[in-house]
Amino acid sequence: MKIESIDKLIESISGYLETRLELVKLEVREEFAGFMIKTVMVVMVLMLAMFFVFFAGIGCAFWLNDLLHSEYLGWLIVGGVFLLKIISILLLKFTESGNRFLSRIIEFLVQD
Repeated sequence: MKIESIDKLIESISGYLETRLELVKLEVREEFAGFMIKTVMVVMVLMLAMFFVFFAGIGCAFWLNDLLHSEYLGWLIVGGVFLLKIISILLLKFTESGNRFLSRIIEFLVQD
């Protein structure tokens, strides 16, 4: 009689552990799926932003060329603006206040 109850206990514990393992697997899959959805959304937004900046830059360069009656000044001005943006982002990256600012932006982008 005792052996039967021990066998039932072992069977119940093993069933519980198997069920718990399956639950953990499902939770991990759910977390991973949520992470992937967020990652895909951020990548899509960044790609659209890059396209916008690209075409807006081209449009501004052509507009400035027309405004300045030049074939190249608009391109130089737009290129200079982009260069200043790159330099300012790099300066933000290598300063303490800039690191905090960039961290807040990243937290905002990936928050729920």
